[in-house]
Amino acid sequence: MSVTNTRGLGARVQTAEDELFAAVTEFFAPLQRPGALPAGWQLTEQETDQGIVATFAGPDGTMTVELERADEKRQCFARTRRFNIYYSILQRDRGRLSESELALLHAVVEHIRRHEGQFDAGALDDRAPFPSLRVQVREVQVKRMLVHEGPAAYYLNPYVGCLIGCPYCYASHRGDLSRSLQGLPALPWGQWLDVKANAAEILEAEVKRLPPGNVRMSPIITDPYQRAEKRYEITRSCLKVLNAAAFAPMILTRDSLVLRDLDLLTANPQARVGFSVGTDDDEVCGAVEPRAEPIAQRLATLRTLKDAGVMTFAMVTPILPLNPKRFVELLAPLISVVHLGQLFEKDRIAKILGEIGRTGPLDEAWERDMLDQLERGFTAQGVQVNPREPPWTYVQ
Repeated sequence: MSVTNTRGLGARVQTAEDELFAAVTEFFAPLQRPGALPAGWQLTEQETDQGIVATFAGPDGTMTVELERADEKRQCFARTRRFNIYYSILQRDRGRLSESELALLHAVVEHIRRHEGQFDAGALDDRAPFPSLRVQVREVQVKRMLVHEGPAAYYLNPYVGCLIGCPYCYASHRGDLSRSLQGLPALPWGQWLDVKANAAEILEAEVKRLPPGNVRMSPIITDPYQRAEKRYEITRSCLKVLNAAAFAPMILTRDSLVLRDLDLLTANPQARVGFSVGTDDDEVCGAVEPRAEPIAQRLATLRTLKDAGVMTFAMVTPILPLNPKRFVELLAPLISVVHLGQLFEKDRIAKILGEIGRTGPLDEAWERDMLDQLERGFTAQGVQVNPREPPWTYVQ
């Protein structure tokens, strides 16, 4: 699969991403036939920014099924010869799956087993790292921006890839899967970025035909205010389009560059901005998020946003080593909502945490205790914890 590198924001080219999306659409197409899925379920969406993802709507709500390269070391719902298969439930706690949800998952897994041969096996093999120390940035042309994930609910990625490159980020596996299927080199997470050069143009056409709703920016695969945004202004251009069409942006970032767009955020009463803040400890932050802004700067940015009248929230996902009492005291006055979650990629930062003698997140008992302490602390301060209803639904 060839890759076309764009040079200039006005280029009109076919990219490997287009070819991959077409292949994924073809792969899932049989699930749209009558009787292919359990009663009441239908395939509503597919996307390839963050691996291979399909969204289904049914009697119990919305569910996404996500594919990664097969890896016996990683826990998943099911595994085929070529893929690990995961699921996410939207708009409610994960909890126990209903019979209908289980039936859907089993039908989708069986489909994947039967048809996974459509994907090039060689592209799914582990690849040798590409011998480059340089960050590789591509300007790409896309054919769509808004990904539908439920009634009046969307997300969009202004970029694909994240130059902040936090080592614990579970998006790296999914981003690498998409790149491998596009025939792109294996680069470390944090060393590649795709810039959606025509994002605003495509988004402007989409908002004219779609009903207004909440728009997550960005759910997993990128930071909308990483330093490349200072040059390209893709996020800013998308905000202008969403504001004009009365859509409600919900931004998640780690960077104070978001304050550049305070004019747009204050002009939209539905806008919400959240910061990823996993610790109150500068040593921990410097060890596991070395290219992200310091904690104090993130908190100061939240304060500025809140004082300006912007609705604010925080993502404490994953919970990193911290002092729970102090952390709540620092963060609670700055936010209305907090999302708490565990560390998924424990093996990827175990060595780092060991080197600084802060291995708590590697232990599930420690995580449960921290979740409990933080939930009680934030609740006592009047902060909503892990809401699942719009407009505050952010995590899957």
